[in-house]
Amino acid sequence: MDAGARAILDALRISARGSRRAGEASVRIKDEEAIASVDKEFAMFMASEKQRTAQALAQAKKLKTIATVLAFILVLSALAAAAYMYFLRRGTGSLMP
Repeated sequence: MDAGARAILDALRISARGSRRAGEASVRIKDEEAIASVDKEFAMFMASEKQRTAQALAQAKKLKTIATVLAFILVLSALAAAAYMYFLRRGTGSLMP
């Protein structure tokens, strides 16, 4: 092992034990500010994704309503056409008996 790696390992061991001698360098393992920044950024991401999901669900609900109304109109039209054809084949030629 070279001297640089040994110095880093020694600094890590000393830092882990909590004792420092004068002139020794320590390696910061955990950066609290960076972690807080990442947590804040993740919270903002989650909020924006929730908003985007809510918008997508609202749009899907609108599309579902439109599709249901169109299907209902189509079924009513088909029933009206069937009733009309029934009365025409019945021989009367009009809807009034």
